[in-house]
Amino acid sequence: MRTVAVIPARAGSQGLPGKNLRQIGGRSLLERAIDFGLHLDLDDVVVSTDSEEYASVAARAGAKVPGLRSAEASSSTAMEPAVIDNLNLRLSEFGMEPPEVGVWLRPTFVFRSESATRACIDLVKTQGMSAGRVVTEVDPRLYTDDGGRLVPLFNDHGVSMIRRQGLASCYHVFNVDVFRWPEEKCPDDYLGRDIGFSIAPKLCGVDIDTLEDAKIAEALLASVGTGILP
Repeated sequence: MRTVAVIPARAGSQGLPGKNLRQIGGRSLLERAIDFGLHLDLDDVVVSTDSEEYASVAARAGAKVPGLRSAEASSSTAMEPAVIDNLNLRLSEFGMEPPEVGVWLRPTFVFRSESATRACIDLVKTQGMSAGRVVTEVDPRLYTDDGGRLVPLFNDHGVSMIRRQGLASCYHVFNVDVFRWPEEKCPDDYLGRDIGFSIAPKLCGVDIDTLEDAKIAEALLASVGTGILP
């Protein structure tokens, strides 16, 4: 099955302008995502972007860029189905073969697990699941604001403190998604309902959306030494 790393990288970040070209450890987030895609040695690494600058950086880093993304698929409200539909159109225009399996690499993550990603690819390619998601475990004891009062999103059994081990495991997604690539118009439920997962080290949950996130990632990278984890 033709398996392609796909990196969505629009240029219009509002929280941290120019985020995808921000240097972390001497390498931009976009380049780091491409590096990981190339490291996996898949059939191709493709970048979907609306920016000529991003496209130039991506091409120099070894990715293929089939034209620029449409304005509609590049808005701040555009979701993955719009990006996938536009990319299918661009691939056709450039005479490029679409993937059968997509490995969706969001560039805002500095750390990625090779083994967890390969396990998700295996879930889709050999075990027949509709998708596989690389996840990181998070503390399930989450609270929300209810009119200025702090209320739990879990059953606290009427006590002030509860052991984490007494609750069901919870996970953060979005690091890497692997899924069967839509051949026609992409549905909103493009991952399907038969979704497996592989647990990655907690470092893989570091997602850059603010300057503070970037500083944290920079410090962690200096300690770990690489963004590609086993």
